[in-house]
Amino acid sequence: MRTSVQVETKAERNAEPFKNEPDTLRSLEKHFSPKELGELWGLSSDTIRRLFHREPGVLVLNDGARGKRRYRTVRIPASVAERLHRRLTKVV
Repeated sequence: MRTSVQVETKAERNAEPFKNEPDTLRSLEKHFSPKELGELWGLSSDTIRRLFHREPGVLVLNDGARGKRRYRTVRIPASVAERLHRRLTKVV
C-alpha cells in the first residue's frame, strides 16, 4: 500500500503566525484531527471535514489504493484553524 502526501495550499498568504518563518518551523506546529477539533469546537468530525475541505494549508494524506475505497487522513494546523475560526466569527 502506497501513501502519498498532498498539501492543499494556494499560497503562503494565509500562513499568518509563521509568515516569515522557515517551513520546518511551520511543520512543527500543532496539527488537529477533525475529531479533536470537533470536540474543541462542539461540532461533529464530519462538519469539521466539510468546513476545512478546500481550506488552504490543510494536510491531506491519501492511501493511493486503486480499485478500492480511498481513505484520506486530514490534519489541520492550528494556524489554519485559527484563521477559519476568525473568518466564521467575523462581525459584519
